[in-house]
Amino acid sequence: MLILAYPFFIFKNLKHMKYLFFFIGLVTFNITISQELEAQAYVGEVVSMNDLFSKQLRSKSGNEIKGNPYLYKEWKKNGIVISKGNRHQYHAINYDIYRDQVVVLKSKDSVFIIDKYLIDGFVINNRKFSQYKGSFYEELYSGDKASLLKKYETKIIEGMFNPTDATRKPDRLNIVDDYYIKKGNNIVKFSPSKKTLSETFGISQGELKSYLKKNKLSYKNEKDLTEIFKHYNQ
Repeated sequence: MLILAYPFFIFKNLKHMKYLFFFIGLVTFNITISQELEAQAYVGEVVSMNDLFSKQLRSKSGNEIKGNPYLYKEWKKNGIVISKGNRHQYHAINYDIYRDQVVVLKSKDSVFIIDKYLIDGFVINNRKFSQYKGSFYEELYSGDKASLLKKYETKIIEGMFNPTDATRKPDRLNIVDDYYIKKGNNIVKFSPSKKTLSETFGISQGELKSYLKKNKLSYKNEKDLTEIFKHYNQ
């Protein structure tokens, strides 16, 4: 009976086997793609943290620059890198604002830098970033009429010279940000105001003022600004 039943069992489940093979193939494909991304991610050798903070963070005159170039000070952040439509999960990921690059902590004192042109976008701590024209922007709100983006950059503040002891304080690295509006393929810098918002959505300033007052919103507050974009996109 067992000899007769075994072929019947295989025949009965043949239609299920194709789903099993599909699943195995999908897992294998994703692992291969992830390995390829990591293989291409190394820019030269793995970079040491000391290099990132000291040797590379120097002004054109060679002066030392103090400051943290990363979006997050701590590295205990899980994230997803999106490349060619595939999602790759990493632990201890960060965004290097100074160089506009995504980096992953490999060990206690080393990171590898992912080639930015392999990345469509990434997500860290539920914050989504997308690449447009070679730069990364945080997507605060994505809509059909207009999307609200935020771009981070660094600004070097020159250290003050002390004439009493002829010493100079180190330069400081400050992180600054600006809003941008994306319409279609066009991205332009955006300074929130009643005028710019009314022009963006084709409404009168009076209508906008009434909406803000009724809902107790301020375009100077980022959370409220996101709500304004959400409302007028609908």
